[in-house]
Amino acid sequence: VTIIIYVLSAILAVGVLLVLNKLSGKSMSHFPSVTAGVFELKDALMVIPYIIVGLILGLYYEYSEKGLHFVAGKIPPILKETIAGICLAGLGCLIPMLMFSGEEELGELFKNYGNYLPLFLIALSFLKLTLTNICIQFGLKGGHLFPMIMAASCLGYGVAMLAFPESAGHMELAAAIVSAASLGVGVKKPILITLVLMLVFPLVYTP
Repeated sequence: VTIIIYVLSAILAVGVLLVLNKLSGKSMSHFPSVTAGVFELKDALMVIPYIIVGLILGLYYEYSEKGLHFVAGKIPPILKETIAGICLAGLGCLIPMLMFSGEEELGELFKNYGNYLPLFLIALSFLKLTLTNICIQFGLKGGHLFPMIMAASCLGYGVAMLAFPESAGHMELAAAIVSAASLGVGVKKPILITLVLMLVFPLVYTP
């Protein structure tokens, strides 16, 4: 019964938001979103590689979470929270895109992805999940859903930029597929994942 109520609540909440967006003619969501990009035969050929890349990121999140949870269990609470704060502050100063949950940074990525090197975005995706797990497992408050979407989108954009260095408009599909695959492994709540990703990526990508 609890699961049914949870699913219905999630569906109704997103449904109401979509209706309000339609009626108002603008987005009422805090999530950044993108429009559908170009879809060609070469995009279809890249679907499986994108899924594999997303699964790798999801597995990385899962195993790094378990490993850091084990390490955190060996450290006194005050000390591990201090370590998490130092990691967050240090990495945040070096790479500001690592800060916070990722909504604002995701919007920046969607608008200005051409300003970043693809290898930087790929490295950023794994570093984002590592820092997220450090913060959560070492006692700081926060969740992992939005940071995972941010990390997966960075990875999708980075891989697509390597695959199509001279083309624009192919990045959104890559980000959507990598996000769905990685969240499927890391979050394991398919209905919630689908509903949240519907707010970020075009509905045409939903199937």
